[in-house]
Amino acid sequence: MKVISENLITGVLASSEESADYADENLLDEYPGHIWKGDTASETLTVSISGLCSGFAIFNTNADSISAQISDPNLIQWEVAVLSSGDDGVEWEAGIEWSSFIVPTETIAAQDDETGAFMIQWDQVSADLEIIVSLANSAGAAVFAGTIVAGLILSFAGPHGEIMEGTKDLSFVDEYNSGAVFVKDRDVLRTFDNRHIITRDSAFNDFLFLVKKIVKMRPAAWLITDLNDSRWLVYARFTVDPKGRHSPELNGYTELTYQLTEVR
Repeated sequence: MKVISENLITGVLASSEESADYADENLLDEYPGHIWKGDTASETLTVSISGLCSGFAIFNTNADSISAQISDPNLIQWEVAVLSSGDDGVEWEAGIEWSSFIVPTETIAAQDDETGAFMIQWDQVSADLEIIVSLANSAGAAVFAGTIVAGLILSFAGPHGEIMEGTKDLSFVDEYNSGAVFVKDRDVLRTFDNRHIITRDSAFNDFLFLVKKIVKMRPAAWLITDLNDSRWLVYARFTVDPKGRHSPELNGYTELTYQLTEVR
């Protein structure tokens, strides 16, 4: 399982906006239903990031393809001029091309009804980054997206055993004295009850201090993977806080349990 617990995005600029109601700044809030929408079926986002970072995720998008160019913070501007005759030192060779981009190590896509989510991962770096994200919809619809997240991807073993995927119905029900009910339909969200067997002194403490104590009740980008390599990429928050069972029978390991509920 992987999670981006702290969002390090400092700004975003889209290649176009359909209107002020669908502004690119909507991508920075924690409400995926509050979308940015472009004018065309092919759009780009320029995303600025500051800090230790190794991943980017985007949620509630109708794009069915995505690519990214990630600026290299270690790019050195080599001098082209050569040294004068008789000078001591190194003579730079002109004409060599130096890479200015980090190559992503993995791109993960997940589909949910008519919208999807993407996660892109690369080797972690600590510096100011700029990601140019290219989004496209093959059916020709104007591209939209809900929420973007970037930061350090934390990895934890598991979940182990079963993943309990369920639903949480947010519909409002008012029951009358007669037993009849009035129902106000609202969204139905997915829930995930997860169980991990992880090391007590390192992974369990990391989960508490680097995940729960940072996100608190806010949503984060989660990639849940079962033993069959099925994947769920969800923007979700804790609805049952993490607990650890420390037992001699676990031989220094901890049984970690918690529940996530997606945010849409």
